[in-house]
Amino acid sequence: MKKRFLNCLAFALLSFVLVSCGSKEQKVLTVYYSHWGNTDILADMIHQSVGGDIFRIELENPYPAEGTHAAVQKDIDAGTMPVLKNKVNNLDSYDIIFIGTPNWFSTMSLPVEAFLQENTLSGKTVIPFATYGGSAGNTLTDIAKAIPNAHVLDGFAVSGDEVKQSKEAVQERMDQWINALPLELKAKK
Repeated sequence: MKKRFLNCLAFALLSFVLVSCGSKEQKVLTVYYSHWGNTDILADMIHQSVGGDIFRIELENPYPAEGTHAAVQKDIDAGTMPVLKNKVNNLDSYDIIFIGTPNWFSTMSLPVEAFLQENTLSGKTVIPFATYGGSAGNTLTDIAKAIPNAHVLDGFAVSGDEVKQSKEAVQERMDQWINALPLELKAKK
């Protein structure tokens, strides 16, 4: 009887240890760049839904409010990246990283591309999101291509106008997207 009790106790203790080790809460970061404010709004909506930390990419020399496209095209033609003003502290400590960008020239913005070049996301779960004017273009797939050693999940893209004018509809679609991700994350209601 005593042996059976000790075996049951040992099994229960082992089960507890295995469950405890396997259920580490994953640390979430939402990182994004926004120029006109649309991606700011979407990033905040995602952050409010999934929790974790939020980080806005900023530039040493921000693009001008007027003539943005010309300034970006000049950087593209010269093959230069903008210099980032800030860095994520302890990026290695995050398990899941939502990465947001406006669509520029049918791809991710240069500040997000610079962020991806400067940071190692190998082994991380990355979930891209984007705002756009005409279409999402290749924005989400280009983010995935830029970080081949990360586990990239299906992204979410939405019109910037829709983000500003139809927040409730965007929130509903965004929550459905988050809840469909193969993660333990669930959109907060």
